[in-house]
Amino acid sequence: MGADALTLTTGGLHLGGGRLAICAPLTGATLDGLRAEAAKAIAAAPDLVELRADGFEAVANEESLMAALAMLNETLPGTPVLFTLRAAFENGLRDIPREAALRTYVQAMQSGYVQLIDTELANDAGFLGVVLQCARANGVRVILSHHNFDHTPGADAMLATLQAMQRAGADIAKIAVMPRSKADVQALYDAMTRFRADAAIPHIGIAMGALGAETRVLGAQYGSVLTYAALDEASGSAPGQLTVSAMRAALAGL
Repeated sequence: MGADALTLTTGGLHLGGGRLAICAPLTGATLDGLRAEAAKAIAAAPDLVELRADGFEAVANEESLMAALAMLNETLPGTPVLFTLRAAFENGLRDIPREAALRTYVQAMQSGYVQLIDTELANDAGFLGVVLQCARANGVRVILSHHNFDHTPGADAMLATLQAMQRAGADIAKIAVMPRSKADVQALYDAMTRFRADAAIPHIGIAMGALGAETRVLGAQYGSVLTYAALDEASGSAPGQLTVSAMRAALAGL
């Protein structure tokens, strides 16, 4: 069997070992908006939070970005931060030029406030090379990801994508797809199971929407190490997300 576990020393977060860690996305457009979400996260107590920086209006301003990251660390001490600047070509919240996105990733990783980042496998080799080099230099873990909000590729294609992430240097491989049938969900499970069999890194597998909701709870059975859950019914970053409290209850019932 391949690697199902990854331990991050920051915040005492353990990913893998048959348990799904719960990550709560923060999508506030302003510092005040993020501060309000962080206050909700205190009560919800997810295992980690994701700053969806593509939703932050001042993301291109380094001073504003540092203020947001510092606030999260002060408000949620000991809670690891996953930094994501989702590209528009994979349903990001705003269109950020790749050069500016790369600069922002470097600033975030060098800040000391970020423990993980998520960026798309589809970025060009030069972009990924800089990201991975900076991550290694600053002790940041890298999730390489692929999102398909239209359909679910075949199991062979999804397996090939996960394997490409591993070859590219990911610490964690992530794939999220939109199922149109139960067979699509099963295809994702098949790809995850086959990847896990001889993988050298952990993975995250998610089928979005109502049809894929079960994957957010049952993913660990197929090797997934992390799931995403909204702080409340009004928030969230992708279709099909449960709330943190509902997710915790569902996992406890397994």
